[in-house]
Amino acid sequence: MAIKKLKIETKQKLQGLGFMSIWIVGLLLFWVYPLVYSFVMSLNKIVIQAEDLIWTFVGFANYGQILLKDTAFWDQWIPFFMESVAMIPIIILFSIISALFLNQKFPMRSFFRAVFFLPVLFTTGGVVINLLAANTGGGAAAGMSNTLTLQFLQDPNLLSFIHSYFDPKIAGTVTDILDSFVIILWYSGVQTVLLLAGLQSISPTVYEAASIDGANGWETLWKITLPGLVPFILIVAVYSVVDQFTLSANPIMGMIQRNMYEGTRGMGYASAIGWLYVTFVMLILAAIFLIFRKALVQRER
Repeated sequence: MAIKKLKIETKQKLQGLGFMSIWIVGLLLFWVYPLVYSFVMSLNKIVIQAEDLIWTFVGFANYGQILLKDTAFWDQWIPFFMESVAMIPIIILFSIISALFLNQKFPMRSFFRAVFFLPVLFTTGGVVINLLAANTGGGAAAGMSNTLTLQFLQDPNLLSFIHSYFDPKIAGTVTDILDSFVIILWYSGVQTVLLLAGLQSISPTVYEAASIDGANGWETLWKITLPGLVPFILIVAVYSVVDQFTLSANPIMGMIQRNMYEGTRGMGYASAIGWLYVTFVMLILAAIFLIFRKALVQRER
């Protein structure tokens, strides 16, 4: 019986591996192999010739060149990092407010939920590309962007106040965020849906007990709703970071592409830029997990 049972368990494991085999092969071929190959490229100087690629091992020289000698990477990374770090909390805050609103009972609630999720369906198309082009000063959607953007965000008095009382770099970041306000709204759809699911996972009996104890809406928000949303806010924060740092208008992505195909430094230099960029993004994600770790531990207690 033991041998027969062992054979049945082994058969089940083999069946499971059989179902997973396609995914495992795809993971190895299309994720692990390109990842390792790009890291090997970053340790070499690669010259493209008509017949072949000429590889010259240089170790971590490409990384030292990017970090210590060339300023182009930092000139692109620092402004983009400051703008992204400022925009991500705004996206999360707007998503929380939207989810709280959509979780209420009111007429045509399903319609408004669909409206808030519509941007997710369009973000892969040309709509957001045109909006991004409009924010840089051109593009066919410039008129639409100016129409959609709230007028008080482009008030000259507000802009002059920002430039008068803030450091020029900080003022530039703030004005870029105001110019990209429509984009912030468009990139809040998935986050809103995730937080809405989190709100619906909180048991109504908890709110009933709080109401019986005499808690008002403000106390319920801070003592029940937001603590219950902490795991979902963590998911939303991670998603927002990944989404923000993989935008099509990302200047680092453009820098990698230019060095990969057009620049004189070659593929190895471009791969090193990509690995440094991924490392910085992973550090940001690690910081987010550390920030939420204490809140998650307190919630479990």
